Formats: sequence, structure tokens, C-alpha cells
Amino acid sequence: FYTNEDVPEEILNFLDPTIEYLKIENKQIDGDRAQLFYRLKFKNRPEVFTETNFATIEHYLSSGTAKGVTLYGNVLQALRTGGIIFIDELENHFNHAIVRSFIEYFTNPKINKNRATLIFSTHYSELLDDLERGDEIYLTKREKFIQLQRYSKTAVRKDLSKAEVFDSDYLGGTAPEYDSYMKLRKATEGAVNNAESR
Repeated sequence: FYTNEDVPEEILNFLDPTIEYLKIENKQIDGDRAQLFYRLKFKNRPEVFTETNFATIEHYLSSGTAKGVTLYGNVLQALRTGGIIFIDELENHFNHAIVRSFIEYFTNPKINKNRATLIFSTHYSELLDDLERGDEIYLTKREKFIQLQRYSKTAVRKDLSKAEVFDSDYLGGTAPEYDSYMKLRKATEGAVNNAESR
């Protein structure tokens, strides 16, 4: 996912400032056969972890850092070529700042010069307020079956926060029903109290 031998220092520092480097080396072995080597070093630590499989290197990293390193390489490729990138649950393993930075690469015309497209799903409703155009947002609702609804086609005032509209279940099917919440809360309370009385 990277065209040069090193994962850019900037993404490593952004995701985990304790990493000194993550190098990817392509070496010839057994004549014509090539083998990738991943070399990971943390700052202020003498050892260098060398593996031939990125999945093994991921064991030394947090899940967010491993995902971020891979995702950043794919994002760079999409931005360079004007491609399309699909990400299911963009927020998994990331905090809001990291998620917003990845989205910003696609909304910033100085970075997204080739008109690359990011298509993502999320459970972070507050990200909806970062998107200016309602026709870019589709809500997934489950009623009898799964439905998509374009936000710009809803009868919602423009001055309302998209996140609040989503979280309040104003459109129906976007948040758990209050009755379901209360039943679950009572069941949880009962389960805890029954366990304590044993």
C-alpha cells in the first residue's frame, strides 16, 4: 500500500508518537523471488521488530495505529488517482480527531485535486454536521427491511443539527426506541439485583 520503502513519519507520529519508523523493504531471495520485510522500531527502545507479514507487525501496534497505517496508504492512492475508497465504520479504532482528519483530506480542494471520493459508514452521528451537503448523506434505517434515505430529501429545517436529528430519532428508525431502552434498562437492573441477592 506504500510505493516507497518507509511508512511516512508524519502518519506514524500522528497515530502513535512512540514509533520511530516502520520500513517496508522488498528483498530478492532465492534468485527471482522477492520477499517483503517489515521493520518496526519504537523510540527509546533498542530492538527492531522484523517480520515478513504485516499482520504479525500489527501485534506490536494498537488496532487504531495498524488500521491508520493501512488506511492512510489506501487514502493516498485514492487521492493521487482520483479513485474511490469505501470504508465500513470509519470510526472503528479511531477517535474523532483521526476520523475527521481522514474525511478532511477528501473535502479539502488543496489536497483532493483529483476529485477522489470517500464513501463511508459510521455510527458517529456528530460527523454528519461536518458534511455541508445533505445530498452526500444517506441514512440507513431498518423497519421491515433495510432502507436508505437521502438526508436532503427529508423535511428537516436546515438550521437543525444533523446529528441531533439523527440521535433524536426524528426521522424514525435511526435510534433505539425509548420504550426499548426502558425495557432493557429494567432488565439490566433486575439482572444485576438478582445476581447480588444470590
